[in-house]
Amino acid sequence: MKRKTSILQIVHSLKIGGSEKLALSIASELDDSRFQTAVCALDLSGDLVKDFKERHIPQHVLHRNGVEFATFRKIYSLLKLHEVDIVHTHNFAQLFHALLPAKVAGAKIIHTEHSYYNYLPRNIDRRIRNFDRRMIRPLLYLCERFTVVSEEIADFFIHKIGISKGSISVIPNGIDVGKFDIKLVNARMSLGLQEDDIVIGTVGRLEEEKDHRTLLNAFKYAENSYPNCKLLIVGDGTKRKELEDHSCELQIYDKVKFLGNRSDIPELLSAMDIFVLTSIREGLPLSALEAMAARKPVVATDVGGLKHIVKDGVSGFLVSKQDDIAIGDALIHLIKDSGLQKNMGDKGHDIAEGSFGIKKMIREYEDIYRSMIGESRVLN
Repeated sequence: MKRKTSILQIVHSLKIGGSEKLALSIASELDDSRFQTAVCALDLSGDLVKDFKERHIPQHVLHRNGVEFATFRKIYSLLKLHEVDIVHTHNFAQLFHALLPAKVAGAKIIHTEHSYYNYLPRNIDRRIRNFDRRMIRPLLYLCERFTVVSEEIADFFIHKIGISKGSISVIPNGIDVGKFDIKLVNARMSLGLQEDDIVIGTVGRLEEEKDHRTLLNAFKYAENSYPNCKLLIVGDGTKRKELEDHSCELQIYDKVKFLGNRSDIPELLSAMDIFVLTSIREGLPLSALEAMAARKPVVATDVGGLKHIVKDGVSGFLVSKQDDIAIGDALIHLIKDSGLQKNMGDKGHDIAEGSFGIKKMIREYEDIYRSMIGESRVLN
């Protein structure tokens, strides 16, 4: 009888985020007759604990305090506990801490990068970013496989870091399209919305890179022409108070609902007419894919891998980042044409289903896992 391949994924936290949601999808959807999985968060627990528990996926939180020897020891202990064959790390800090324990334990390593922005020199955290950039290349050479979630990230590692093209596998994020393709009659009622409201929404962490401030400005611009607009902001983060204050300054606080972190994303998307993403940097955002799966037209900034998701003029509109007028104009274009909303939503659904389905993504990761380790091991 063949022994299941044991995989430990290592993420930053168990809070709701792109890499964490990908780790949950992989752990949930792998063929459980061949693979057994566990997840380790280096730093923080979070809302995804409930999802992992519901799926009976072991999860561990290390509560790391900087770079300390105890973290390496704890990871090694987990590798022995779960008899791990493959360590799958997500982003730099996780690879940095897992590499040595994995080598000592005899486990193989696959590393996934979800963005390249942490390797760009900036005044903020410059020393940390420079360290990450110097270290990532030698660390990757010690990995068996290296994957990224978009072509833009692959190009960065090829041309800026010096990783050979043949060493990188591009696996776009995938989603369960059917989970989001629903229409709930009472979705708006539960949120205190009217059926004739024009509901604009977004899903994402309330942090600088998501640039919700520009979203609020764009919403105000559109709301001036269409007073029955409402805005749903799903997610939480360090910028929440600042954003709530800004909505008051714009005199739209009564039109904006800050919903915090939610687990009922399909239901919330069902309540929306238009989805917006105003990020100043992105990898391949799952939130945009989920909105398209829910048949919502998407207005998004032209950053990261979004141009591979949102087809400008087909499934939505791509606009320049931090341009609240352009975003507002795109919203108005959709608001005044419900037929265009439906047409773009349907086209987006077809794109999500055809190119970003979860089964395709899982099959590619399973193929990589199988290529990393033989399947000839047997139960003792």
